[in-house]
Amino acid sequence: MEHWKEDWFFGHQFLNGSNPRMIQRCRKLPSNFPVTGDMVQDFLSPNTTLDKELKAGNVYLVDYAILDGVPENVIRGKKQHIAAPLCLLYEHPDNGLIPIAIQLEQNPSKDTPIFLPNDPPLAWLLAKMWVRHAEFQVFQVLSHLLRTHLIVEVFCVATLRHLPAVHPIYKQGATLNPGNPPPEHQRATSPEF
Repeated sequence: MEHWKEDWFFGHQFLNGSNPRMIQRCRKLPSNFPVTGDMVQDFLSPNTTLDKELKAGNVYLVDYAILDGVPENVIRGKKQHIAAPLCLLYEHPDNGLIPIAIQLEQNPSKDTPIFLPNDPPLAWLLAKMWVRHAEFQVFQVLSHLLRTHLIVEVFCVATLRHLPAVHPIYKQGATLNPGNPPPEHQRATSPEF
């Protein structure tokens, strides 16, 4: 709890958090993320460059392009905002996986700055929070809802529709289906209130 603002913990969560699927090794920066070596040189280990680290496989990218163009919600007349950030991370030999650049939109422009760790502390913290917000959106909708519940639902419905009731898989599915109560001998008894 006391480390949530720290860069090493931010990087740690990409591999050990709820959704480690988004991080990818980066050998070449995408054209819509104009980070230069000079911008991030201070955050790399001494005697190296961004190009060397890209070639060595020590740079990673998390790209939330899937959120680009998602319409914002309106709550009580106020437009809610959503970001589609790009986050560049570096495997520092001493500090672990740390963020070194964040862009909050997919299309760079003069109104789309690239945030760096040496920016004012609250600006850098806010940029990291927007990345976490995007991570939460992708995790809940894609990884959790789609790739867990909705995929499994297809098999549950197919099982219940196409297998005979005496089939062992059908029986197991019916037992686990919350819409169908378990057989009498499997029901737990609870006191009535």
